[in-house]
Amino acid sequence: MTQANQLTPFQLLKELEEQGRQRTVNLPAQDDREGQWRGVGFQLAGHQFIVPMSEVDEVLYLPSCTRFPGVKPWVTGIANVRGRLLSVIDLGFFFGNKPSISSKKSRVLTIKQNDLYTGVIVEEVLGIQSLAADTKISPAQIGEGYKPYVTGSFEQDERQWTIFSLSKLVKAPEFLQVAV
Repeated sequence: MTQANQLTPFQLLKELEEQGRQRTVNLPAQDDREGQWRGVGFQLAGHQFIVPMSEVDEVLYLPSCTRFPGVKPWVTGIANVRGRLLSVIDLGFFFGNKPSISSKKSRVLTIKQNDLYTGVIVEEVLGIQSLAADTKISPAQIGEGYKPYVTGSFEQDERQWTIFSLSKLVKAPEFLQVAV
């Protein structure tokens, strides 16, 4: 009879735990992320934007939407996302650009603030970006329509990332007034 057969289930679990600890490879120590600024990068109308991680709930593929009559053309519609209704707004179209939904790369950044649950369509999500906080600079030249929602820029690896505040956007009266 083997030793494993003589152990109680609890003793066996303890032994397995110890073996697991002995065989684990220690991961490299993570830097404390101090001095790092993290956000979700996205493309819109030829500009690279970044939105703070705290302002994005999740990133979705473009869901199937139901249109509503009597709303502005940049309101794509409403979608059922895991049993919850999500209003979907075409961010590029909102700013007067061509609609963003024409590309397979289009994604929806969802925002949850208080009772508001909405999503904005962007042309492409460029992933989570970790930028050195000391590379923050004044915002680059950007269209007038974007300025109320821009809080600065980062320049890193010869790329300029314009910080876009979804929090400011969802509080703006022009964004909240969707009826024609």
